Amino acid sequence: MSQLLTPPAVPVAILNFFASQPDFPAVAGDISEEFQQRAQTSGPQAARRWYWHEAFRNASALTWRELMRTPVRTTLIAFGCFLAANLAIDLYAFLRYYPLPALDSGPATARPRVGDYANIHGCFSVLGSARDVVCFF
Repeated sequence: MSQLLTPPAVPVAILNFFASQPDFPAVAGDISEEFQQRAQTSGPQAARRWYWHEAFRNASALTWRELMRTPVRTTLIAFGCFLAANLAIDLYAFLRYYPLPALDSGPATARPRVGDYANIHGCFSVLGSARDVVCFF
């Protein structure tokens, strides 16, 4: 195997999030070198699995170090990300279950769908029938 194998894109992006850390180039270089060695000895699939594992292990260690160094800033950023994710999910759920009426349809003559009553009360129909309603309270 003379050609270089590229690491998986998602773990590389996770590691690149920490690019501002002072020792990041050394960590990224060591992981990349080890990945190439493992790809030659153990095969590409095993090397990719190892890279995923190392990316999460290093990301958790770097996150913990950042949390200990600047706890208030890191906590505020994490809380902001949590709120942004919840806002996006809530907006999607609202638009999915309560769609806006079409502008060119004239007067609203929306026919109730199966399970609409359940949607109002914190439940939703999984398969589109009244007997398959799932509630989260």
